[in-house]
Amino acid sequence: MFQRDRALWALAIVLSIALLIAPAIWNGFPLLQWDSGGYIARWYQHSLIISRSTVYGLFLTAFDHLAFWPEIVLQGALTAWVLALTLRTQGLGNRPFALVAIVAVLAAATSLSWIASMVLTDIFAGVGVIAFYLLLMQADQLARWERIGLILLAAFCAATHSATLAVLIGLLICAAVVWRFAPKRIPAGRLVNGTVALALGALMVFAGNYVVA
Repeated sequence: MFQRDRALWALAIVLSIALLIAPAIWNGFPLLQWDSGGYIARWYQHSLIISRSTVYGLFLTAFDHLAFWPEIVLQGALTAWVLALTLRTQGLGNRPFALVAIVAVLAAATSLSWIASMVLTDIFAGVGVIAFYLLLMQADQLARWERIGLILLAAFCAATHSATLAVLIGLLICAAVVWRFAPKRIPAGRLVNGTVALALGALMVFAGNYVVA
């Protein structure tokens, strides 16, 4: 039974990723936008430009010889992962094809699949917010390795764009206010997780800038 459940979840994740990057598959190449070149060029030009994250640029450069497909697949996989964790924390963790159905609806009715298929940081704005929600509100339902993974993911999301970093800082401030007046709602340990994620994200920014420029 355990192996069957793992196989079903593996199939659900693969199908979810395929749905999330369907526009890129249909196009035959990851989708590009005007800003995509600004991220890709950072490593090659060794220069810094406002709102062109060197962290995301290095992420793209790591597999640019494979036409950015690993990056797009990873963007889809991370999106599917945080959605699966969200479903589990809401009591739907034993329904792998509920994830596929929800992803299918989102792919058909919203721009999620187009954003996930694009060589652009926008996908990490939404993923970062969901990761932060899980860290701040649902941490007790997560395994230790999942919390660590979400901290690293939130840090990377924050490092991909200053606007995403600002949003996550705002969420952390709101969580701190809730903790001040209702500490049982958001224990202090969860604020520590969020703070570590943002500090690590800021460190990634400085490190990426140093490596590039």
